[in-house]
Amino acid sequence: MSKVGSKKVSITVPVNWLWAIVVIGLSLIVTFFAIKDAYRPGLVFVAAVVAGCAALVTAINNVDQRISAAKTARVGAAIDLFHRWNDPKFLQCKLVGAEIRKKFREETCISVDARLAFLREDPTRRGNLIDILNRLEALSIALDNSVVDEETCKRFFRTIVLEYWSLCEDVVKKMRAEAGPRLFKELEALYERWKD
Repeated sequence: MSKVGSKKVSITVPVNWLWAIVVIGLSLIVTFFAIKDAYRPGLVFVAAVVAGCAALVTAINNVDQRISAAKTARVGAAIDLFHRWNDPKFLQCKLVGAEIRKKFREETCISVDARLAFLREDPTRRGNLIDILNRLEALSIALDNSVVDEETCKRFFRTIVLEYWSLCEDVVKKMRAEAGPRLFKELEALYERWKD
């Protein structure tokens, strides 16, 4: 049972800013002609302040809309990355990636050379792992350039990034000796940023 007066009632009144500006403008014009000449400079000043405030509100509104549109675009780009990751054409890579992660997780004591040998036994296996790591590298680059929304991506990709990097770090670092020092550096930086 609720007490009398315990419910909150709110009334919202939509304001059409165009009509508000028209009413204020007409009021200032009528007042300008209705008052004594001595008061007109003060009224002109008030009108200038009102016009300046209206311009400022408009500018702030436009900036806010642009910021909101940019955020929406970055979230949309992040969702597009989710779709690409879950694309049926990428399923085979993910299945092979799961096999590699399972092997590396179960056999933590095997050397990095044994892990590389496991990857080289089947060129498809190595290629699929490179494809996965490339996608995660591209994610990191997109995040660094603010192309996608980081919080949205983090909610979806954080576990994936942390697991792939932690299980493949020694392999990637060994591969850098052949491929160059920049190999998956952006992915490594993303791992460092997201691991905490």
